Amino acid sequence: MVDKEVLYCILPALGWFLFSLGGLSIKWARRYLLPFFFLLFQLACGILWWKALLVSLLYVGVFSLGYGESKPYWYKALVGVFFALPSLLLGFCAWQIAIPIWWITMFALSNWKPTSKIIVWKFVEGSIGAVIAFNLATLIGK
Repeated sequence: MVDKEVLYCILPALGWFLFSLGGLSIKWARRYLLPFFFLLFQLACGILWWKALLVSLLYVGVFSLGYGESKPYWYKALVGVFFALPSLLLGFCAWQIAIPIWWITMFALSNWKPTSKIIVWKFVEGSIGAVIAFNLATLIGK
């Protein structure tokens, strides 16, 4: 069993790093490598293999959704909701509500002229990856 404190240190850091790499045209880091680490940590925490695999495969699908500049804000908000959905298979926590709110807020602030130099896109990518991973750590570390 992986210690809860270790989960809270490692998973958000991996989430930040690999989600950000996905924005540097290294899409496979976000789409496949991060869900693979999610799978490993779920298994190490005693989550049933089929449930851990299903959660991780759902993350592969969700992390493959496009949310670029050409997409309308309603679609970007929907992607934020989808970011929270795979973890519902493991239970519920407040982070699942925070994920879409954080996502669309940071996205909007990164594009709003008065805050765009403070909330840079790498922060948005990294922070949403960390929040998603912290959500997962909270659920599997129970």
